[in-house]
Amino acid sequence: MYPLLEIKELTFSNPDGSLKNLSITLNQGEIHALVVKNTSDQALVMAALLKFQESKEIEGEILLSNVTLAKGKQSFRKENIQFMHAKTQVIENLSVTENMYMSSMPRFRPLPFINWYAAKKKAYRTLIEASFDINPSIRISELSRENKRIVYFLRLLSHDPKIMILQEPFEDLSESTITVFKDLIKRYVNNGGSILYLTKQWEDALMISNRISILSKGKILSEMSTEEATKNPAELVRRIENINLINKSIAEVEDKETQQLLEAVFKAAEFLTSEYELNDILQLLISEAIKALNAVNGSIILYDEKTNSIIDEFVINDSNIRFQRLNRSSIYNVAESKQVYWANSTHANFKTNFNNTADINSFICAPILSRELYGVIHLNFTELTTFTDKEIKYLKAFSRHAALAIEDTRLMGNSIMMKESHHRIKNNLQTVSNLILLQKNALLTNPDKTIDETLDNISSYVKSIAQVHDLMSKDHMGRSIINLKDLILSIVQLMNINPDITVSMELEDIFIPYNKATSIALIINELLMNSYKHAFNSNKTGSINVSNYKDNDQLVFSIQDDGIGLPKDFNVADSKGLGLSVIETILKSEFKGNLNFIGLEEGCQVEVKIPLQRLFS
Repeated sequence: MYPLLEIKELTFSNPDGSLKNLSITLNQGEIHALVVKNTSDQALVMAALLKFQESKEIEGEILLSNVTLAKGKQSFRKENIQFMHAKTQVIENLSVTENMYMSSMPRFRPLPFINWYAAKKKAYRTLIEASFDINPSIRISELSRENKRIVYFLRLLSHDPKIMILQEPFEDLSESTITVFKDLIKRYVNNGGSILYLTKQWEDALMISNRISILSKGKILSEMSTEEATKNPAELVRRIENINLINKSIAEVEDKETQQLLEAVFKAAEFLTSEYELNDILQLLISEAIKALNAVNGSIILYDEKTNSIIDEFVINDSNIRFQRLNRSSIYNVAESKQVYWANSTHANFKTNFNNTADINSFICAPILSRELYGVIHLNFTELTTFTDKEIKYLKAFSRHAALAIEDTRLMGNSIMMKESHHRIKNNLQTVSNLILLQKNALLTNPDKTIDETLDNISSYVKSIAQVHDLMSKDHMGRSIINLKDLILSIVQLMNINPDITVSMELEDIFIPYNKATSIALIINELLMNSYKHAFNSNKTGSINVSNYKDNDQLVFSIQDDGIGLPKDFNVADSKGLGLSVIETILKSEFKGNLNFIGLEEGCQVEVKIPLQRLFS
């Protein structure tokens, strides 16, 4: 059976370079990724195909369904083969509808006038089907860069093309926009479409293509099925990053240092298709990076770009040299620059990168990024070291593997997070049910408790749990973590605050796991509610201070007020309050944490301490 599209020995030159006997096939219903080393190779392929439409002088031939296409006759256009360029091609002063249909606008037949009602209705239906919620009547100039790109793609799809040739469709797009694109591509291929896909991002090629060819300096160097590349990403990396090794094993490389570095990089690549959890993969990656560059220790730091704060850190130190952590400002500088950075003790201000340099005389670090920043990989050395281009190249390879591991986790995150959310919602509804039952029993056994008070308590519990799910839904990175600072702020805003009581907050960006956030929310809610209700007499003004921070290996949450203080004989163990009993139970059973009430000269301080190890276990 012959291919749908066959390009044979296409030869072409321009200032970007030259193609030599380029031969590619594309099968029906296939996505064939052409992975290139640089943008000039992409531009060459696109220019050669467009030149084929315009000139009879170009060498080579192109067949569609085994029929030779005529050169210089706009054959691609006539055969409905659509090109999507890396640069978005839209007309700014026209509407979304006009950009989507241009020459194919619905008309009143036999009259030549445009049927605007039908056009807008058609555009609206297409946008809704694409999960793209914009007004088809607005000008394209009012859209964001990403939304313009989607309109551009929808215009190409409106022609119902036989084949699409895409150049970097996902470059510089957010995850949500990429998701829309991938869904549109999937639907197109499921309906019988075929795609030739040009990209520098081999990670994207692995995710959406059926077959991968590698192009460098105008020549196809190798081809792999995506199934083969997924099972053996080390081989794909070898072919893309180390072209000279295509027909050699690593053992045949004469340079021993290069052998060791390649072995480490390829081993790291193989982790990506293993069944390890993300945390295990990141630890394995940093371990292999330490070995490859002969460092004494190192770490991968996960970084939240929105808050400029560290989410987590994975340290590997198998030496007797104490691990030296980069200070926050140095991590921020590397993250902001998005470039590899290294220094040694001969450089000015070397010591300012650490709180205490001790035995460290050199370090190197690289940002972990794909379309967004994820963190920093950092290695320490006792020797005075200068880093070669080759070593920097391999550190970049490790950072790219780390980014791919995180990206894969995020891509799986939609289905996994949905399952986890359903699971957590089920558990949280059970928690609410149990709390209602406890409140009911308390109401029956305590004649002083009113129905209004009971319902207020239940409402407060439900709202605090709802905040957890709300924060999760707003996280654009799809992570299973919540910023405790945001959670506290949202719960404080839910409280019915007496205008005579001022609330101040000293909150740090501390990230906690989603599966522990509900319990933390209930604890925070109860202690805040307790302070509002009992710290102040009805006719007294006052203030409450809320703070959170890390103290060594513990998470600390504190509420301090300047109210009436604690009774002299107060003992939390003897307290009859249902709320305190609930949070004591949560703290002890789930977190092995402590709840302390501290009497002050004016007011009271309540302090919760939770071991970080229990929080993330």
